[in-house]
Amino acid sequence: MTKITRKLFLSVLTVAFALVTLGATTFAWFTLNTTAEVQTINANLTAGTGIEISLNNSVYKNSITNAELETFIGTALSTYKFDDLTSQNGIIITEMDNTTVVHTSRRYLEFDLWFRSPTQGARVYLLTGTQTASVGVNWTSDASFTYTGRGVSGVTAINAGDSIEIYAADCLRISFEEFEASTTDFSFTSKDSAQVYEFDPYFSEETSRVGENARLGTTIVTTSGMVPYYNQKSDNDIPTATINDTVTLPGEDGTGATLLDQDNLVPQANLSPSEGDVLADDESVAVPLMTLSKKKSETDVFYYGYTKVRIWIEGWDPDCFNAILGKSFSVDLKFGGGIPEPVQTGS
Repeated sequence: MTKITRKLFLSVLTVAFALVTLGATTFAWFTLNTTAEVQTINANLTAGTGIEISLNNSVYKNSITNAELETFIGTALSTYKFDDLTSQNGIIITEMDNTTVVHTSRRYLEFDLWFRSPTQGARVYLLTGTQTASVGVNWTSDASFTYTGRGVSGVTAINAGDSIEIYAADCLRISFEEFEASTTDFSFTSKDSAQVYEFDPYFSEETSRVGENARLGTTIVTTSGMVPYYNQKSDNDIPTATINDTVTLPGEDGTGATLLDQDNLVPQANLSPSEGDVLADDESVAVPLMTLSKKKSETDVFYYGYTKVRIWIEGWDPDCFNAILGKSFSVDLKFGGGIPEPVQTGS
């Protein structure tokens, strides 16, 4: 393989939202109704040869604008009203009571994303620089509860009248559904699995908030954050046993999903190793989103891959308080193409 085909494009998809309160609120599980508005696009491109992205498998390029995304989904992003939702597998998005929500309701964002490369077997990775971000809001609690998050150390008692800083971006989850190419024609079938990402927002050297986000992970936090706050505000407490019996999150056994975070992102410099595997930011073997292995026809010079992207506000997140309403958040996705998996040779 030549050096030029080993160095693949860095492609960037940036989608920005502004959350606007639509009415009076009590707390997040009942009133998290918001509107998405388009913000400025900033795309970062790297010269080279390799992956391109497309919403429709027709027009391929190195970046996708909000206007193009709106044309593809057939509606303005300003019509979206993000609710507190959840998902056990990153594919089926549901209400908190597990009632399925369809993406046409515009309560979460879902769109197709295609990739192509002239290199057979090129692997697509989510790169460092991918992040969620939002402006913090200084919230004064009207109830006493325990909380682990920004500005506090460990599990801390928050008393009524105490103030903490919380962020809308801390409640976001992003999933990439995994598909398998047909062996007989140019079609892709869901593997009924997905990669789900939950980030420490503002993940960069300049504005790092690593460790300051009360991350959800794979287990509902019943002793800290939103659940104990909800129980203080509601006449109907949510018992820990009930949650353990009824709630499943991505990353738990049998969910068909892998939960990943910013440590699993790949530095651009790691996309073309001189030898061995592509490594993630934590030096572990990186997990590709897909492998580009399918041609449209025998004469096609490109190899393709496909995913569905879903972005939602996770209602079980410890930071899902109503104070995140009226605040903006952004999602910046950066993809890179890595070399094919090394061929294993015998001794």
